[in-house]
Amino acid sequence: YTRLAAEMPALAEAGVTSVWFPPPSESADPQGYLPGRWYVLSNRTLLEAAVSAARFDVVLNHRTAMRISENSSGWTDFEGPDWGEWAIVADDWKCHPEEHLKTCPDNCTCGALDTGENACYAPDIDHTNPTVQADIIEWLRWLRTDIGFEAFRFDNTKGYAGNYTNYYIQQTDPLFAVSEFYDSNRNLVSGWLDSSSKASAVFDFGLRYKLRESVKHDDFSLMMDEWMGPMLWYDQDSAVTFTDNHDTAGDHHFEITDVFGTTNQIAVGYAMILSHPSRPCVFWQDWMGPNRNVIRTLLKIRENANIGPASTWRVVEGRRG
Repeated sequence: YTRLAAEMPALAEAGVTSVWFPPPSESADPQGYLPGRWYVLSNRTLLEAAVSAARFDVVLNHRTAMRISENSSGWTDFEGPDWGEWAIVADDWKCHPEEHLKTCPDNCTCGALDTGENACYAPDIDHTNPTVQADIIEWLRWLRTDIGFEAFRFDNTKGYAGNYTNYYIQQTDPLFAVSEFYDSNRNLVSGWLDSSSKASAVFDFGLRYKLRESVKHDDFSLMMDEWMGPMLWYDQDSAVTFTDNHDTAGDHHFEITDVFGTTNQIAVGYAMILSHPSRPCVFWQDWMGPNRNVIRTLLKIRENANIGPASTWRVVEGRRG
């Protein structure tokens, strides 16, 4: 947090309007993506000092418990807010080698069926439950009013129906919201955006993967894919573009190694996303790395050219070489 606070003036000067903070709540993993007690923040004083137009990473799909429940004989006794197995979806399955076991056994008072995809690494939250909804809204409001976060990044929104993300946003009124819907399929992305009433933008995974392959193979005809490619083709105003994030760069508990490319390839990637519409996201490691001046220059060009989410564009040619 001290390092983040120190970088805020340089980021603001470069034209960055919000900063994505990792989840600060008490967590079963060091990265913060297996949250337990939501209101327990490590280094809160330093966090509050660093918060300035910050975007908070909200993990609402799943949660880790503090105690073993007498009812389920598993880790389903949650604290802060206090929940039981009733807050877990009835069809939440564990990871290998226990994929045949449910987190909440059939003999317990589990919640409703999951409204999204299963996440086996932690109990999935039942978003249909009014108490769960109320607790989430109270916490998000607390993050805004007491801690100072102005925008939200919703983690793993494939895990629950899009209408709940819309509801939480409407009830807490962040200045901006972006969701991680980890897919490139145009039909699936558009379907989720429609289900959430487009209350939140989404990360453009289609552009990220097509751009990486285009730069790697020097073949920009790949960017012409209108169904598994960039959201520029169908919903540029809802897209947040990026080259890498904590997952693709291997800095996550899953240790996915899917980095965009070499230093020069990453620079080409930024030349693309910072010169085109949508809302570009600069990866922290790139900002702190050898491409810092390249990114700073491209951000200034973008600002001077007044490029934004709704800017017009056209393809003159998309080909190899």
